[in-house]
Amino acid sequence: MATGRALALGLLFLVGAGFWIRASEIVASVVYVTESIPAIPAVAALLILLLANHLLRRSGRRLTPGELVFAFCFVCVGAMTFGVGVVRFLLALITAPFYFAQTGNRLAEAQSHLPKWAAVHDPETVRALYESLRGAPIPWHLWGVPVLAWTGFLLALWVTLLCLVLLMYRPWIEREKLSFPLLQLPLELAEVKPRNPAEPAFLRNPMMWAGFGLAVAYNAVHIAHALWPTFPGFQRYFSFAPFSTPPWNAVGTLTFHYRPELIGFGYLVSTEISFTIWVTYVLERLVAVIGSAWGYREAGFPFDQEQSMGAYLAIALVLLYYGRHHLAGVIRAALWSGDPEMRAYRLPFWGFWAGLAAMLLFCHALGMRLWVAGVYLGIVLCVGLVYARLRAEIGVPLIWLFPYGAPKMLLLSLFGTAPLAPGGDPATLTGLAALTFLSRGFPVALAGYQIDALRAGHFVGEKPRRVAGALTLALIAGVLLAFYFHLTGYYKVGAQQVRGGIWGWDMACTEFNNAINWSESPKPRDVPRCIAAGSGFLTALLLQAVRSQIVGFPLHPLGFAAGNAYGRLLWGSFLLVWVIKGLVLRLGGMPLYRKTVPAFLGFALGHFLTAGVVWGFLGTFGKDLYQGYIVVFG
Repeated sequence: MATGRALALGLLFLVGAGFWIRASEIVASVVYVTESIPAIPAVAALLILLLANHLLRRSGRRLTPGELVFAFCFVCVGAMTFGVGVVRFLLALITAPFYFAQTGNRLAEAQSHLPKWAAVHDPETVRALYESLRGAPIPWHLWGVPVLAWTGFLLALWVTLLCLVLLMYRPWIEREKLSFPLLQLPLELAEVKPRNPAEPAFLRNPMMWAGFGLAVAYNAVHIAHALWPTFPGFQRYFSFAPFSTPPWNAVGTLTFHYRPELIGFGYLVSTEISFTIWVTYVLERLVAVIGSAWGYREAGFPFDQEQSMGAYLAIALVLLYYGRHHLAGVIRAALWSGDPEMRAYRLPFWGFWAGLAAMLLFCHALGMRLWVAGVYLGIVLCVGLVYARLRAEIGVPLIWLFPYGAPKMLLLSLFGTAPLAPGGDPATLTGLAALTFLSRGFPVALAGYQIDALRAGHFVGEKPRRVAGALTLALIAGVLLAFYFHLTGYYKVGAQQVRGGIWGWDMACTEFNNAINWSESPKPRDVPRCIAAGSGFLTALLLQAVRSQIVGFPLHPLGFAAGNAYGRLLWGSFLLVWVIKGLVLRLGGMPLYRKTVPAFLGFALGHFLTAGVVWGFLGTFGKDLYQGYIVVFG
């Protein structure tokens, strides 16, 4: 799998993806190809390699299925770091306090609490990033240290998450036999999994081409409407407000999304998960009605994200509890002489603690108190562990499928800001502000690609250590290339000249302003949000307890966590696939379901190719022209 040829191809495609992402996403902001799961550049790379393999079928130089899968995984990991939730948001966090500082905000005071190794302090260098250099050379010498420092931090986070996944994934595969739905498409394309001789190959299956054709037609209408506005089009969602009088108007506006990738991959999700997702969203709307009827007017109620955060923490504890015997064997093998089979876990065991120690040292150097950094990183790692489980068990193709902003919000809600700013010192709060991308970005989603790659390696007979080592190279290459392409893109056109500016600049200003303000006027504990997190925690534990006692119980804690985290986007698509899959199983059972799976995978593939690869590539040549059909996969 991880051969030198596959590694070189993965790196080559990643560099090519950098040029594509800079043009279509960083500068033009037309198609967000890095937010797709799997990443659109990786899908494009896999399709190109499949075509090359077809052309070389008689030469003896064809790539093996393992090499195809490795190149795909390499580009997935590297391309993700280019996204709005990783390097782009990080750039906003370390530059916005310098560019947007003015009378009326506290950003100038926050600047002194950002170490010079963590951010560029030269005002002209930062101004040129937002307004363009106009032909002048890029001051790489000023960016070298911050880029290397943050690359080191992201590498430490990657290693910590990877080691955590390595410690946990074997029982998930061998004992629980999780299905890894999102791996089905690349494995089918690369022809990795053994096939029933009575069934046609994936790319020769008429059902696949039927789904593929439907997705192409869906996108062709939108593209035609964007290019020629007189061409009839249709909405990609529909919204409605079912009630207008209190208390029922607390339901709010309901938006029914029917996105091809959610429907395509959602068909592979178990019916109990899809049922739980849409039922959770509906129940949360009813809870809002009850609160309104009781006269409760707290902004944000019923606090979906906080409930999801509590559920994530509960599920993380459940996963650790269920894996306690395995983890006990790992600890014995790491500290003493244990089962020879468990000695392979020594490296990930110590790697986890080394990575965590490196992150804590980074946070301390950033000015944070160690206990605050430890609690914050602990919450983030719990989110990463559960995200990996979500990818392995239910496979919802959303990179943002976690409680957005909740790790930091939970920390502030539990303790208030006074303990975080003793004596009015804002250093810890400004350090937290710089690390907001861990909470409001999606670095935790790296764990999803880690678990997918390890499972793919299992299919092609590759050792986990080789998979982990090769993908660590993908992470390093991806982060460095992401910094390069973002800086070259923004210095050329100016970050303020792209649509919406550099992603996250407004959040960065808010976070650093709050850091200074809260150090002087502490924010108290947020009791309602703490109660919401606690209710989510207890609900997830209760659902797990009931499922362990009642076989076939229809509600699942992972569906509850996902439904609260992103129910507004998921509920419509998952209600639709729940109905379709239920009908298929009722009418034809598992045989009919297996026959229809290629149609839904083809539906997702057709969308990725048409809306992601083709339209994403065309969008690089005509920003204004292609604003009529902006594709977002997140």
